[in-house]
Amino acid sequence: LHEGSLLGRVSLSGSADALSALAAPVYKADSLWPGSGVPLSRGSSLWLQRSVPFVLLAGGERIQLRGKGVTVGEALASAGIYLLGADYSDPAPDTPLQPFMTVSLSRVQERVEIEQRTTSYQTVWQPDPDLELDQTRVVRQGQEGIDLQRYKVVLINGKPVSRELQDQWTKQQPMDQQMAYGTKVIVRQLQTADGPIEYWRILHVLVTSYSASTAGQAPSSPHYGFTRTGKQAQTGIVAVDPGVIALGTRLYVPGYGFGLAEDTGGGILGKHIDVCYNDKDLVPWYRWVDIYLLTPVPPEGAIRYVLPNWPRP
Repeated sequence: LHEGSLLGRVSLSGSADALSALAAPVYKADSLWPGSGVPLSRGSSLWLQRSVPFVLLAGGERIQLRGKGVTVGEALASAGIYLLGADYSDPAPDTPLQPFMTVSLSRVQERVEIEQRTTSYQTVWQPDPDLELDQTRVVRQGQEGIDLQRYKVVLINGKPVSRELQDQWTKQQPMDQQMAYGTKVIVRQLQTADGPIEYWRILHVLVTSYSASTAGQAPSSPHYGFTRTGKQAQTGIVAVDPGVIALGTRLYVPGYGFGLAEDTGGGILGKHIDVCYNDKDLVPWYRWVDIYLLTPVPPEGAIRYVLPNWPRP
């Protein structure tokens, strides 16, 4: 035997049965000659090489194994466990095998990942004299750009441990979206509760209200009660964003009446107007309303054809 010689008398049977009868069990990883299924004859000798017990740590599990050989690598191979590619063990495969030692197995994999990123396209505006004011149309649909990046990812026991950029390229360049905006002004008439009006533009805006005493100026300020253009703050004055409605524009606000754009405000931006009242007549407003910009039509260079899209209802 691997542990030393053992003498005894047993009935004529297979070698494994004979060793079992002599209290010398044979493990699956042991080497036995003759083989376990070979019948014995009188005076037969058996040769048994014991496998070595060790503990394998693999995939988060602790496994009791037996292997044969003089190194860790040989013991793993005898147990049907092979190191492939970049796989490694700790201790290393050439480490002498010791009984009951713990061997950690790390499986190493590499994979390629392709990552796609999109880049936004720009919107380019162009005037269209045949399209009515505040109408738009798509001349050419925009297209996002596509950039690709290739990464090499290394995994140990199924968990990523490194990610290396290997290459990057552009699959598709972004293409600008071309939009046309209308510059054709059409003057129309409308009968209102305050009489007929003639207008050239309708805007859907947020309407709020204020008076001299709620405008944020102290009564002691020399600017108290006056508008941006120096007018008296009173009913009929409207604060606007001059980038949307030019100062001096006449307008009609349903529910308020006629107004003149003669004031501005820090919070009056985009499609937002603030209608002024005398202090004693102040009516609180906060609603979305279609307002009308009245004739005369301003010069072409004074019209902002493409308006901001904020605030929104």
